[in-house]
Amino acid sequence: MLESGPCLLLVYVDDFLCIAPTKEDADHIFEVIEKKVELKRTGLINSSKDGGGTLRFIGRVISRRKGESSITVSLPEDYLDETFKAYGLSGKGSSSPPDVAVHVEKQDGVPLSPEAYARFRSALGKVAWMTQTRQDLRAYVSILATQQATPTNHTEHGLRALLRFLKNDMCVVVRLPAASDVLAPSQHYQGKRHLVCFSDASHAPLRCTKRRGISGGVLTLDGCVIKTLCRHQQLVSLSSMESELFALQSVAQEMSSLGKFMARVFMSFRESEEVELPGILYSDSESALKLLRNLDTPRQSRHLEIRVEWLKARVAAGSLVLAFKKGIENPSDLLTKCLGSSAFGIHREALGFESLSGPLASLCNHEKRLVMVEVCCRPQSSVQGACRRVGMSYVGVTENMQSDSVFKEVRRYLLNFACDCVFVHVSTPCSSGSYLRRFSGGSSSKSDWEWFEVFPCVLKYLKLGKHSSFELPWNNEIWQHDLCQKVLKKAGHTFDVRTRAAMVLTTDERRELRRLLDKMDSADGLASTANTSMTDGTKRLRDVGGYPEDGSTASGSACGAQLPISKGSAKGAVSTPKCYEDLVDAFEGEEFGDSDNVIVVSYAGTEVTSVPLPSNLSMEEWGRTICDLPKVQKNKMWFKKSYATLVKLAKEDSDLASYLNWIKEKFGRNYDPTTSSSQSSDLAGYLMRIGFSKQKGFQRKLAEE
Repeated sequence: MLESGPCLLLVYVDDFLCIAPTKEDADHIFEVIEKKVELKRTGLINSSKDGGGTLRFIGRVISRRKGESSITVSLPEDYLDETFKAYGLSGKGSSSPPDVAVHVEKQDGVPLSPEAYARFRSALGKVAWMTQTRQDLRAYVSILATQQATPTNHTEHGLRALLRFLKNDMCVVVRLPAASDVLAPSQHYQGKRHLVCFSDASHAPLRCTKRRGISGGVLTLDGCVIKTLCRHQQLVSLSSMESELFALQSVAQEMSSLGKFMARVFMSFRESEEVELPGILYSDSESALKLLRNLDTPRQSRHLEIRVEWLKARVAAGSLVLAFKKGIENPSDLLTKCLGSSAFGIHREALGFESLSGPLASLCNHEKRLVMVEVCCRPQSSVQGACRRVGMSYVGVTENMQSDSVFKEVRRYLLNFACDCVFVHVSTPCSSGSYLRRFSGGSSSKSDWEWFEVFPCVLKYLKLGKHSSFELPWNNEIWQHDLCQKVLKKAGHTFDVRTRAAMVLTTDERRELRRLLDKMDSADGLASTANTSMTDGTKRLRDVGGYPEDGSTASGSACGAQLPISKGSAKGAVSTPKCYEDLVDAFEGEEFGDSDNVIVVSYAGTEVTSVPLPSNLSMEEWGRTICDLPKVQKNKMWFKKSYATLVKLAKEDSDLASYLNWIKEKFGRNYDPTTSSSQSSDLAGYLMRIGFSKQKGFQRKLAEE
């Protein structure tokens, strides 16, 4: 203990990490140690208000950005470059996590040659070392390691599949503490510091391990993942309940040792006098929990008596609380099996892992002076997640935006940035202008008074930065309100920006939304006043539309293509297109998968003139390019048609118009005039250049007299 507070030294061989209350304290500790041994400083991380920083410790990159209390831990992006080269892997790699169990389970494999065996062990060892930080990979390494002694060509194929995935997944950090509600402390202990842990098991998953189960566990404290485990169980279980009970007991043992260790750390800091930190353990097995609560004790479970009684004793002593959590909400599921892309991404994000869109070096670029301000948003919004991915500073106002103290706090933070580097996005409550109010007769409500209290504050927030945007649902009546129009005019909003909302819904939510949409369609007078884009969007929602030619389907999302149900106004994009493009990149939903509720902002007004021609190609030649995309080839009317011809046909063909609009929005951001990466992006560039947009409204047809 120092006079200014606790100090912590972590030593590993000849590396050590010093954590002190102030920079002066850390310098003093270094000076004392330097009198005995020679030291080399490799980095410094300041407090968040002093700018953060970056350092390397035992091969890990530890970083903190200015304004963030959390830190991120990652591996160097080039850590596996030699391994990729040894296996001849080049290019982008795979975007989907592999199922290595399929390869391991194959029979009649050919043993590897001595050279291939040495390469296999080296690669698997490097990936295994990664799992100390990349704990989301533990299940893959654990399954491949079952054949480490005698690997076959099938095992090597499984390792290759994992390496192809990692080729595209090296820009990943783990945030401590995680920006996730899943790891939040339990209300059971009422503010008392405790562990939050998760347990899961996979029952008899592999033939090659003689059907022994796999135990998975996650141990966290204060929102930080401290330890994870993925272990093959020692005995064969006769039921899934038995496998789950083995996993519960394994994780509870780890909780006991970790609770004692952390209690000793906090005791040395004089923050606690407890000998062991208690904890809550979540499981998705109701049968195992019933057994431990004496609600169900089948005769077949008597051979588990020792494990059961040990767990019961821990519960009785108050050191352990057992609770149920659904499998889809239990992140330890990630450590028991190879999951699909959707479940893998959800559980990995819950544990604090964040996939960045650029190199890891962007985290350390503290000269990147862009900042996004989001007003009237939810905690952990999609925009905040997008800013984290691109290394952009972020400020979010979740409540009380009308409070002077809140506004002053935001303005005080923005003093660190130039005005032309600030982008403000505002979205006020919209229920007072919703069409659904017609079902209640349209009388004044509490939401109306709340809107009149909040909206006058919009202008001062929009003026905080040179660039700003304002967003509401497409058909909301607030757009026609006199106060809204005056505020946006004073804020300098001179043009509209089309926005799209991609919603991720559960099965129950989809069913309820369909019911509401049906009710809206049947309402008197509503169908005639609704915007056509809303009608198209609701149709795609019911039909789960979109174009699957690219192989991607949004499982559980509202539709394959985003719903065009929002719009907004903006300023600043015309005068400074480059800065606006940098900020808009944070909204591009395609970059973050289908699990995020991302608002996709496309260009308006400046879009046509800002799209350059391909290298050494005139506009006329570009328009004569033959389109060979799969969907075009399957249609006799579109087959072997040029870009220009397809655009002409789209005026009379609504299906073609929808398809071209989808191509433009999905692949437009990938268009590069210097290279021909794909025809999809090339066609999207052409469509943006000519200002193509799907025709709104309907085509009037007159009856013959």
